[in-house]
Order: sequence, then structure tokens, then C-alpha cells
Amino acid sequence: MQNNQLLRCCRVCGFEYANYYPWGEDGNSASYDVCDCCGCEFGYDDDEGASGKGVLVYRQEWFNKGAPLLEQDDKELTQEKKLSTLKQQLSNIGIELDSNIVFQVKNSLHKHQNGNLNAKNFYCLICGLSYTERDFCLHSSCICCNCKFTYDDNSDDAISTYRQVWLNNGAYPFYPDDPRLPKNWSMSHLKTQLANIGFNLTDEMIAEIEKNMRKI
Repeated sequence: MQNNQLLRCCRVCGFEYANYYPWGEDGNSASYDVCDCCGCEFGYDDDEGASGKGVLVYRQEWFNKGAPLLEQDDKELTQEKKLSTLKQQLSNIGIELDSNIVFQVKNSLHKHQNGNLNAKNFYCLICGLSYTERDFCLHSSCICCNCKFTYDDNSDDAISTYRQVWLNNGAYPFYPDDPRLPKNWSMSHLKTQLANIGFNLTDEMIAEIEKNMRKI
């Protein structure tokens, strides 16, 4: 017999209800209501036989959308608060919020916020360099800004601080000969890359970076 808390949780996102059972108190009687958090229809989206998807596929699709928390206003949540809430919810259903999920959710959020929904790409959250999923899995650090993924970019403050240091040092690629980086690195390349994550350089910032670029 399943424990009472688990029976009160959405099987996809782990959202816990106070006195409601998505699949009934016996765990076998779906309500066909919609989850207040991830939008899953109980008995359909979380049932592979009914929808052809099931829990794992629906959860992955939810991550790909940036794991929106429908019961709260996502726009009012800081990145840290959202990840903290997500960690708690997933723990309700025995899922650990590991670094791969964190990175995936962060990238999905940036894509949706900036209108770039190409799910095949991941972006460094600091410099905006685009990676294919395969390339990302081969690296623990960015080949452009040299940040350590899921460590140097683990909070909004960390991202802002690391990016500012990198820009102050001339924003030059750490591995300029890597074929995935543009040849003859320039301010134009930097602007395009940062635009991937919605970061725009001011004229003052450009002047300072160009001055530092000449020192390299």
C-alpha cells in the first residue's frame, strides 16, 4: 500500500495536495482533473496506456518548457526560489534534483524567455555559447568563458559575477582554436552570443571590453 503523502502528490511533478488524491485514496482511481502545477491530466497524461506518453515523457516535456509552476506566478519567482520549490516537489516522489535537471531547466527558461525554443541546443548561461546536446555532455566547462557548468552558474548572482569578471578581462575565448568557436573573435560575435541568453551590452560596456580586448 502506498503511503498517504505519496497518494496526495502528482506523479509527474510531485506537487502535494493537502486533502486531495489525484488517483484516489486507493491509488487506482484517477480523477481526470488537471494538476495545479504541471498541468498533467490525472489518468491520461500520467498513464502511458491512455496517452501514449506516461509519467516520464510528460515530465521531460515539462522540463523542456522550463518546469513552469502553474500554482505560482513564475515571473515573480527568482531562479533560486524556483529551483528550491522544484527540488522539494520532486523529492516528494523520490526524484533528486541533480545537476543535469537544473541545467536543463535553466536553459529551457532562457529559451522561452528569449523566444528561442530550439530544444536541440543548450546555452552557456554566462556567455551564451550554443552547444548541441551531444557536445554539452562531453564538457564540464565552457570552451568559451571557461565556467564550470552547474557550479559557476548555479545562481543568478553567480552567473552575473562570473560574467562580469569575464567581460572585464576582455571576454576572449579560453580555447580560441576550438573549431566550434568563430575565427577572428570580435565584438560582433560576442554580441550575438550574449543575445542567445537575453543579455545586451551597453555602449559603455562595449567600450570597456574593446579596451581590454586590445590588451590581450
